[in-house]
Amino acid sequence: MRSHSLICMTGRAWELRRRKACRRAQAPGFTGTVRSLPRRVTIAAAAITLATGCSSAHPVNTGPFGDAGNGGLDCVPISQPGGFVTEGFNEVSDNWSGTVAVISKISLVRPRGLRLEHAYAVRLGDSPSYGDMPGLPSVSHYGFKYPAWKHHVNAVGARVRYVRHLAFQTNLLLVLKVSARKSTDQGINVWYHVGTQQYHLRTRFGLELFARPAHC
Repeated sequence: MRSHSLICMTGRAWELRRRKACRRAQAPGFTGTVRSLPRRVTIAAAAITLATGCSSAHPVNTGPFGDAGNGGLDCVPISQPGGFVTEGFNEVSDNWSGTVAVISKISLVRPRGLRLEHAYAVRLGDSPSYGDMPGLPSVSHYGFKYPAWKHHVNAVGARVRYVRHLAFQTNLLLVLKVSARKSTDQGINVWYHVGTQQYHLRTRFGLELFARPAHC
């Protein structure tokens, strides 16, 4: 059994992220929208992750970005495959005082019908996370433009400093190319380093896209 939630992709999509059903549990280094799934589902997801054999020479979920928080799934309707979707509910922050983490690489976990085209980093300040929605983050949607976009930089090479307040986390915006009527990923990988020490953050929050007339 799977739990799905619908993030309505309208001009108000940015505001709808506030809905109670779309709250994410707070976790060190990674926050956003996480819905609790049944225990047997989250355990199964963890088992799948382990079974993939995605080994890493670097410690996974042990660095200053913290662990990956809870697992879950966002379901987003799209018009047709072939376009772009921005995955923007991933936030990171350096939890170790006096350090600066530098992002070196980002990828999708077990993508199907999705290709990562580009990744951006945005320091949030007073702006909320971008959320998951069709289109590019640089484009105005129904008259709305993401306020924090003016501060964006390339995610690879971005310097994520220690912050005390969650409001100053760094929002990662992943631009994805969609090639199938049903497209999925199971989270993201973020490789980063502090000085010469390398780390690896692997999230467990997936994305599922359905082309119309299918729906979430």
